[in-house]
Amino acid sequence: MAILGMTRAEFAQRISVPSKTLDKWLAPAGTSDFRNMPDVVWAYVREILDWTKKRA
Repeated sequence: MAILGMTRAEFAQRISVPSKTLDKWLAPAGTSDFRNMPDVVWAYVREILDWTKKRA
């Protein structure tokens, strides 16, 4: 998010998920709110970052 200059809410919107879902994916492991981010989402995030680097 920092690399993209986005807030959590903006990034959640960019990857088309509710802010609450992103918060759960980013919660510390071992907390009751933590959920693993699906592999397909990780791939999408990497694609966004790669595309951003190529544009810079």
